[in-house]
Amino acid sequence: MLSAKPRKQTELATRCENLKSANSVGTIGGKNMSDHLVPNSENAFDEVISIIENARENAFRAVNRELIGMYWDIGEYVSRCVSDVGWGKSVVKDFSDFIQSRYVGITGFSPSNIWRMKQFYETY
Repeated sequence: MLSAKPRKQTELATRCENLKSANSVGTIGGKNMSDHLVPNSENAFDEVISIIENARENAFRAVNRELIGMYWDIGEYVSRCVSDVGWGKSVVKDFSDFIQSRYVGITGFSPSNIWRMKQFYETY
């Protein structure tokens, strides 16, 4: 399980605090301070976009790491069953059917992909 890391106060948070303080001033030239605080440019939110993109990239990396580990583990399981128990094509087909019936709609677990997982384990 991932643990939440304490984050330093970002430049964004500092700017938000500054805006909050400025907002308490009231008016500038007869206009509400909030009219002056609303960003009028897409660039004003670039830091937030960067935060979102970094989080998405980290999530993709974590998912890929888990998938690779899963493929390795399944490859190891199949490799051992082939060598120790004598699994062959028909058993791997049954194994594939079992996975696909247990997780309806799952993809990537055809018999040929399961053989590739075994090959991946044995090669690396």
